[in-house]
Amino acid sequence: MTLGSWVKKARDSRAASMPADSPLSESERLELIRLRAEARDDKAKIAELNMQIDFAKKVATWFAKGKQ
Repeated sequence: MTLGSWVKKARDSRAASMPADSPLSESERLELIRLRAEARDDKAKIAELNMQIDFAKKVATWFAKGKQ
């Protein structure tokens, strides 16, 4: 048994033994906070990239109209 499969098996058995509504441990709570912040940062980055795409489309349209 490899180390990776052993870790996965241990994690899965621990998750199966804990009820879904059990309180989070301190490390789980910190990880959840970190992941939520990361998701928030990702959403902000996606919104910024979408604005840049929209602006690039407008600039391309403006240049295309000027060349006709």
